[in-house]
Amino acid sequence: MNIQDFDPAALSPGEKAKLNFHVLRLPSGLHLDYTALVARGARAGKTIVVIAGVHGDEYEGPLTILKVFEQLDPDQMQGTFIGIPVVNPPAFDAGTRPSPIDGQNLARIFPGRPDGTISERIAHALLEYLFPHADLLLDHHSGGVQFDIPLTCGYYLLEGEIGRVSKEAARAFGAEVLWGSPLNKGRTISEAVRHKQVPSIYTETTGAGGVLPADLEAYIRGTLNVMKYLGILPGAPEGSEPEIVLESSDPNRDFDSAINCTASGLLETMVRLKARVNRGDLIARIYDLSGNVLEEIHADQPGVVLGLRRFARVFSGELIALVE
Repeated sequence: MNIQDFDPAALSPGEKAKLNFHVLRLPSGLHLDYTALVARGARAGKTIVVIAGVHGDEYEGPLTILKVFEQLDPDQMQGTFIGIPVVNPPAFDAGTRPSPIDGQNLARIFPGRPDGTISERIAHALLEYLFPHADLLLDHHSGGVQFDIPLTCGYYLLEGEIGRVSKEAARAFGAEVLWGSPLNKGRTISEAVRHKQVPSIYTETTGAGGVLPADLEAYIRGTLNVMKYLGILPGAPEGSEPEIVLESSDPNRDFDSAINCTASGLLETMVRLKARVNRGDLIARIYDLSGNVLEEIHADQPGVVLGLRRFARVFSGELIALVE
């Protein structure tokens, strides 16, 4: 089945299935395919689309989708779950944030192009043929191999019904940090809103190249909470209120454009995640291998530490921390 023909409504009410479909042909002639994990409830209702693996070094989301699908009982559902554990197979195979084929960051190139690079064609296929099925899109991320991020649920900050649903769904997830932002163009969730009018949220958590049991538990619980918020599952969300609530005004303030280093060397971080800092507070030091301090890195604004680099070998220009 081609992705253009993907139709979860083809399942009977009360049915679960693993549907394989073709996305695109690689230059080698091999096919890039997805497996969609679909559970159609016994009763009609809303549809949640849950994706992960936009970045190939983030593993909490893929495992969450497998675990959630495994425990869903369609007879208890009013609506549909669609999960794709890895939407960027080339990056997943390489264990890298960008694609090893074209070097592009899939999370920054939506809406993509049907005749573009591999990553642009993946973005186009997702936006045109998967996202329109959603009443809400949930995109799972994490700190990947190099970064550490507190359990965060973010949403596209905007007025109107789509903004309201996105914010309420993000709060229902039950993360430590709730973060609304007028996200820049090119994101999964910003373009799902702009092009398809689909309310959308995303998550972040530890990363560091693995899957901590507490993070997996929180992601599974949070995904089920959002399904309860949508009425797909019975009951009320079981999360706690966020410790930190942030609303940003700068769409460029993200994990790609925060505090970067100018020196290369060995990194020592001086603050904890979720710590409140003032502008100018010491965030980290970079040493050479003789013990000389090559650079001291300071907070560029007052706020909360939402991301820290954990991979201690650094090169000039790399991201060290995010303070929001």
